[in-house]
Amino acid sequence: MDSGRYKIRKKLRIFFILLLVLPIILNLDNLKVLVCFTVDLARQVFFGQKLFVIGVMSARENFEERQSIRNTWMKLVSPNAGEVKFLIGSHSCNVPKNDRVSPYSCHRWSPQLPSSVNSNTILSLTEQTSSRHRICVGFTFMVRHTMSLEMLGISSSLRRVRKERMYRVELHDSQRGEKVVSATFIISGSDSPSGFTWKKVPKIVFNEGFEGEIKIISDDDYTNLNCTHKFLTNGIVTIFEVVDTKGFFYKFEPPNCPIASFLYQIMDVDKLQNHINETSVRQILWDEEVGRIENSLKEEKNKYSDLLIIDTIDVYTNLPIKLSNFMQWATTGDKFKYIIKTDDDVFLDIKKIQLQFSRLSDWDWWSCFKVGWPPPNSGKWRDRLTDESVYPKFPSGSGYVLKNSIAKKVLNKPPMNVGEDVSMGFWILEQSPLDLIESQCFWACSSKCNKNPCNMPELKVDEMYTVWKDYNKCGEICNCSP
Repeated sequence: MDSGRYKIRKKLRIFFILLLVLPIILNLDNLKVLVCFTVDLARQVFFGQKLFVIGVMSARENFEERQSIRNTWMKLVSPNAGEVKFLIGSHSCNVPKNDRVSPYSCHRWSPQLPSSVNSNTILSLTEQTSSRHRICVGFTFMVRHTMSLEMLGISSSLRRVRKERMYRVELHDSQRGEKVVSATFIISGSDSPSGFTWKKVPKIVFNEGFEGEIKIISDDDYTNLNCTHKFLTNGIVTIFEVVDTKGFFYKFEPPNCPIASFLYQIMDVDKLQNHINETSVRQILWDEEVGRIENSLKEEKNKYSDLLIIDTIDVYTNLPIKLSNFMQWATTGDKFKYIIKTDDDVFLDIKKIQLQFSRLSDWDWWSCFKVGWPPPNSGKWRDRLTDESVYPKFPSGSGYVLKNSIAKKVLNKPPMNVGEDVSMGFWILEQSPLDLIESQCFWACSSKCNKNPCNMPELKVDEMYTVWKDYNKCGEICNCSP
């Protein structure tokens, strides 16, 4: 009992000595700053709560990126004030990179070379008709191997229930948002034995990686139609979403009934055949690489205590899962007052960020916020499933801060099919968080060097060391005089 009282008295003496001496040393002449500083100091002395934790998104194989941070700005983090944790997925994707549908996911691409490379389609007739399947007037897709577009078509099932009516089939470039080609069909009542009515269009070559959308333009309500087709999955074309008769996008999952399509010719057949033939060799080499990554991670984990291993496959589409788990870990037990998120290609000015924490102000989150951003139709951040025309306000993924109190309110939110920064915008929306307006530094939304930045994103490993060298010269991330 006496021992416990002695420890408390000792902590009190240390606390009050620091309370008297530090304001003089630090020249804290602002009363609000002193009050805030005192509260934070009390948290650390009596409750063991650190001021902040920094979660750094990092891929399993990014060993050099993590080491560059340890050798640079991470040295500015006092162990008594904060911690840094690199957020690592527990498993590598077991699919070789060249065998994935997308470099951002872990779905296997398994192309099949058809018996004929001419007049291929992604549809086939079903054995029986059905009225229970969702009618889709279009779909989004990505070309996985070079092909040439030959024809556009519409389902002949329209002829069985429609008389004179006009339909226009359009194919759009999702990245540019431009129409590439179209064809007009007038239904007259006759049928087609192939199940589709086709029209030739100017030959267009689509290279690997092209993202597009095909859809029917008509005033038809598409009632009383039966499903007579299904999607083929030969791997040449990957389907992302289907578009229903009301214009809503849905994730592609069989069964769906497409009534628009195209015919194509496979090009560079030898290249595709070689890819198929070398599948097993790529898998062996990739398994060896995954093993090397795993062994190196074990060594890194034994050497450092800054890895936070999260139970998920470490690919881009799982970043919201990594973020959610980090927030859960960081808020458990009130270990930290502020939670910072950044990436392993970002330099942080810890001194300026920590100085802001010494200011007494009422705010919930702090970042370079992005407002009015529409969901992208293609690319790394493609999103056709969000109904809103623009995203809610969301922080820049290269750097933002949440107070512990607001971070607790976004726990247990379901994973989303968007980037982790946009996910945070959705998760926190209903909390109506207060922004930090007047700050000691400003978070970057791009790699452009602005005045008084909190961070510098999109750095290569050698650039991280260059920024560190300049920072030690002039105390600034950028804008150092030559």
